Amino acid sequence: ENRIWLNCFDAKDRIKSAARKAWRVAHGQDAEDENTPLAPPSKMYAVPLLPLLSQEDTSIAHAAAASLAAAMGMHPDSARKNIVKLCETYISSFPAPGSDGEEEKPQSAAAASSPFPVPPPPVAKKPIKEKPVINTGLPKKTKKTSSVSSSMAKITGTGAPRKSAATKKMLAKSLGPPKKERTLDKNALMGQFKAPTAAKKVAAEDDSESKVAVRMGVLRAISSLTEASANVQP
Repeated sequence: ENRIWLNCFDAKDRIKSAARKAWRVAHGQDAEDENTPLAPPSKMYAVPLLPLLSQEDTSIAHAAAASLAAAMGMHPDSARKNIVKLCETYISSFPAPGSDGEEEKPQSAAAASSPFPVPPPPVAKKPIKEKPVINTGLPKKTKKTSSVSSSMAKITGTGAPRKSAATKKMLAKSLGPPKKERTLDKNALMGQFKAPTAAKKVAAEDDSESKVAVRMGVLRAISSLTEASANVQP
């Protein structure tokens, strides 16, 4: 059906006449009555016709543009959607532009001198009032020493036992080697506060014959929409 609809708008009269007779017969119309308007195609007409707009064979491309415009006139509720599709296809067929990269924004003198953000000014704290000491007149409590340890010291005449060198060495082994002090990488720390680097330079995409063909096909279809025979309402 799509092929017959396409040939109904062929530039050659012989092909166009034969296709229109076949179209009328397929839709129950009189094949010989050329004054009878063609029956509208399916509402899915744009699916097979849009790719044909960029055909290398210009006769097929012209027929696709004319048949697409005529179908839009017969299905006005689908015209807006397909016109938007044509515009999107036209825009996307252009080569991607290159990028020179963005320059880094200059920093202020304060930010340049220090990699850390400037802290806010300190808030003055209110002085804490000390609670007054109440004198109750009672004697103060004194720390009690163990009676057992003091009695043993008196009997033996020695003070508290001292740790020997061997004991200290054994305790040091049980505790393990001393922990190393944690150090920070200055460059890694400063890198957290640096502005993002500029974007890399991207080369522009080259235009191609296929992209040019797509753009030409879209322009051909839009030109067909302006024809009075298409009957596409603005």
